[in-house]
Amino acid sequence: MKTSQTSGSFTGTKISRRGSNQRGMRNYNERLMLEKIREHGQLSKADLAKITGLSPQTSTIIANRLIEDGLLCKQNSVKGKVGQPRTPISLDANGAYSFGIKVGRRSVEIFLVDFCYRIIEQKSLRYKFAEPQPIFEWLCKNISEIIARLGEEKSARILGIGLAQPFELENWPELIGAPAGTMDSWKDFDLRNEIFLATQLPTYLLNDASAACLAELSLQLEGTSASFLYVYLGTFIGGGIVFEGKLFEGSTGNAGALASLPLNLFGSPQGQSGQLLEKASFNSLELWAAQHGVGSDILSETSPTVEVEKQVTQWISEAANGIAMAIIAGQAILDMNYVVLDSSLPRHLKERVASSTEATLAQYDQRGISRPVLTLGTLGNNARALGAALLPFRANFSADEAAFAIS
Repeated sequence: MKTSQTSGSFTGTKISRRGSNQRGMRNYNERLMLEKIREHGQLSKADLAKITGLSPQTSTIIANRLIEDGLLCKQNSVKGKVGQPRTPISLDANGAYSFGIKVGRRSVEIFLVDFCYRIIEQKSLRYKFAEPQPIFEWLCKNISEIIARLGEEKSARILGIGLAQPFELENWPELIGAPAGTMDSWKDFDLRNEIFLATQLPTYLLNDASAACLAELSLQLEGTSASFLYVYLGTFIGGGIVFEGKLFEGSTGNAGALASLPLNLFGSPQGQSGQLLEKASFNSLELWAAQHGVGSDILSETSPTVEVEKQVTQWISEAANGIAMAIIAGQAILDMNYVVLDSSLPRHLKERVASSTEATLAQYDQRGISRPVLTLGTLGNNARALGAALLPFRANFSADEAAFAIS
């Protein structure tokens, strides 16, 4: 892999290591306790013992240790009808921090997230085409500045960096209007490793659509055992898969690669088979806007011209047709409970896409399969960077063994 010569451009506050506190890999019982408190919001030590199955003595020892480490904090005591007042324990928002980075074909974003998964800072940059070196330098500059603002004490609690990035960024340049060769430098540029070398923070990589799927699972559907197909509609369409409440990445980390689904059978009368991303991605709408002198914010217009509305309606119809086909194919293989559709689109357009997809689904022959419920995702444009930010938290605190494999 190519090694950048600009790693020295990172000038953030030096991050001190703190022995075997929250920076270490917590043991299973500690992880389980943190997970249950995150799930319930706050619990007393007695409640923790009941829910985790640990003895009251063990539960108290672990809770006290986590409080001492700054990961948990006591809330005001609550008087019950009988017995001693109970003292709820909750996560300490300042107990740990994580960076989440989303690199896309049109923009890059960076989030700083606290232990309660709240966004503390966020920065973004739009561009015509994704070129690795400028993106890397922008990231180094902003990580450095955010760490400086965070201060030495809090920055010592940064667990690491999660990176959500499309695989094969160098491919399909013609579909985003990039000049020949513009994207080729991605072939030999290991952005995850460059970020690690520059910051010396553990850096985890996940496909961007899978990261968005992870965010939806973790922030909205935590504790469920459902199986679902996740569809994310962005510059290119992407997807993720959840089996029985756990993210499934596949052997190469690219499970749910809906963009690459063929549109036709090879050798069919329709001609050469294209891929789903050609119809169900809004890069085609962006290119149309550029060719017709329409502003790049075409998708955010609430009162578009007749010409723009006609084009948007046509695009929604084509995208919905492709998404419906992907759902039917996915259901035939996965037998899911439901499908989650999310997007960086404004909500009114996302709802139109969902409605059109439902209508198209009804036209398919569904004998032999059960039709999954289609529901809208809730995180929108934040989903991918938030999902990335969850990776260091999962590596350090999740009781799910599968979390250790996401790296």
